[in-house]
Amino acid sequence: MTSISYKKIKIELHDGSKDLTSFSCGHEDLNEFLKKDTIKQKEWMLGSTYLAIYYADIIGFFTLSADKI
Repeated sequence: MTSISYKKIKIELHDGSKDLTSFSCGHEDLNEFLKKDTIKQKEWMLGSTYLAIYYADIIGFFTLSADKI
């Protein structure tokens, strides 16, 4: 396993401008959520998704929800 420096990871608000076609976390439901649902949630003010970026690669994401699960 390759280690990375957490200091080089940038967190950016997902605004739809990044190319997500090559991103895969290994779980199809989560991939679909990121690629299809997160922008709609932002527009409906239900949540905001942030991307973890290491150099030019998206290595993860998280969503802050305005509700509870």
